[in-house]
Amino acid sequence: AGMFSIQIDTTQDLTSKDQCAVVLRYVTDVVHEKLIAVIDCESSTGQYFVELVKQTLEKMDIDIKKCIGASPNQVHIWCYSHVLNLVLADTTGVVVASESLFSQLNDIAVFIHDSYKRMKLWEENSEDKRHRRLGVIGETRWWAKDEALRKVFGRFAKPDNALYTDLVITMEKIENDVSMKPVI
Repeated sequence: AGMFSIQIDTTQDLTSKDQCAVVLRYVTDVVHEKLIAVIDCESSTGQYFVELVKQTLEKMDIDIKKCIGASPNQVHIWCYSHVLNLVLADTTGVVVASESLFSQLNDIAVFIHDSYKRMKLWEENSEDKRHRRLGVIGETRWWAKDEALRKVFGRFAKPDNALYTDLVITMEKIENDVSMKPVI
């Protein structure tokens, strides 16, 4: 086609890795959109994405000078769901009690996930028939906060599926396990 534009978008996968899809858009007799890469993100800065796009195009031997879909004057517009996501993420981070709660839920999930010994204790002591795991909360994913709350405490007035008891039992087992380092 001679000219093209680039679209990129990121999302977290089920393992909480942020991944970036790079799409090339060009026109011949019809409009074409080709997914050319899906890359694990290491940052979310504008400069990081510029380098990511440059490196992706270089690897595929595509001349960046033929890219016409970006310019210094471009206006970046977030989709409405992303704007809502940012607003809700910021809102839950303003109230100290709320931020403390979500921070603690995240720290506990990371604490358990970061050790195969602690994960084994979780699996052995959990009475959850579906073998759910605690969810790590992403920085900008408001739904992850809701999901973490529901997993630990259950739904409003329906705590039957809550993992709170499993969590307390597992933490107690970790505390009393002599094979764990005292620093833990």
